[in-house]
Amino acid sequence: MGRGTRSSIFWIVAFLAAASACNWHPISRALTWYGYIDASGKTVIPVHYSNARSFSEGLAAVQVDDRWGYIDRAGRPVIPPQFVNAREFHDGRALVEIAADDWHYIDPSGRIVPGVQVKWSIQGRRFSEGLAAVFIEDRRRFACLRSIDQEIRLEPRERAYVYPEFCGRWGYIDADGAFAIQPAFIEAYEFSEGLAVVRVQDLAVSDQRGWRYGYVDRSGALAIPARFDKAFEFSEGLARVGVQDSYGFITRDGKWLAEASFEEAGDFHEGMAAVKVAGRWGCIDRQGRMAIPAEFARISRFSEGLAVASRSGKLGGYIDTSGRLIIEERFGVAWPFADGRARVQIGASGWDWAYIDRAGKPVITRHVKQGWSFSEGLALIGNGGPF
Repeated sequence: MGRGTRSSIFWIVAFLAAASACNWHPISRALTWYGYIDASGKTVIPVHYSNARSFSEGLAAVQVDDRWGYIDRAGRPVIPPQFVNAREFHDGRALVEIAADDWHYIDPSGRIVPGVQVKWSIQGRRFSEGLAAVFIEDRRRFACLRSIDQEIRLEPRERAYVYPEFCGRWGYIDADGAFAIQPAFIEAYEFSEGLAVVRVQDLAVSDQRGWRYGYVDRSGALAIPARFDKAFEFSEGLARVGVQDSYGFITRDGKWLAEASFEEAGDFHEGMAAVKVAGRWGCIDRQGRMAIPAEFARISRFSEGLAVASRSGKLGGYIDTSGRLIIEERFGVAWPFADGRARVQIGASGWDWAYIDRAGKPVITRHVKQGWSFSEGLALIGNGGPF
């Protein structure tokens, strides 16, 4: 992904949130093989892959030796190992690297979708609502720009990369690989609820930090003008946006639900969004009212009626939508619930990992040196060797 001799892109900071979402694994001598368990903890797909990703749309990308393919939930090969790298399926399409610096989309049969090829995986986003944002470089078609930051809607510590010379634009392709929205944007993200975040070049503003974010509809027209310093996907009819260093929420017609007055904020999930006020976290509801007082050191998104939360800032537990502590604060690390299970680290340090149920009871402890959240009834795990 654009390292070493690749001159058109420089990495600045590891994009940890995206890496976690895509199941990119750190190199470790003690963690070299991957498989899958069910909700009871039973190993249902043997731990014998050199790398793997979570299930999505019935398929999981797995690495055999140095090539990636896809298996089904029974562990049967569906797409033979043949790719240099592979991502998860979304909307019936997955991004794969068929040769070095040669990424394409495939369908669930493994057929390459014709039309669009990108050099790096970060130049093609996953499909959502039938469209995917892709970056197309063409010096003849687009005016080249200098030192263009990407992902500036995120905090500086999470910013992924900078183009020293930016000679392309982002647009959207459909499932057949044809452009549904022609390349015209400085940045472009996934569609959600019929709208997508884009960053628009303002020819009247010379400093790129003044080029703001808005939302386009499926025709490519700006449905919500580019007036935000940061903007994120819609969820439950609301979107988190930033103005200068504060956050608020807008509706699909661009009106404020809650003006930008929060120090930080998360997206809406299950009717609640975490917000930071005076250094502490609470939650607002879909009417913009403070439903959970800002008295926590941190709060995650709600999932299956519970959210990870900590008052002390040290160990974490789980609260319900009233803010009541349901599972006491005893975990060093905790993930949201999925399929009735949540992965946790017992205590503040060490390798004492487990999956708990909604009562907080550890229900899976064996063979879990490393693991990811459940997806489609199975969880990806990693261990020190095949068995």
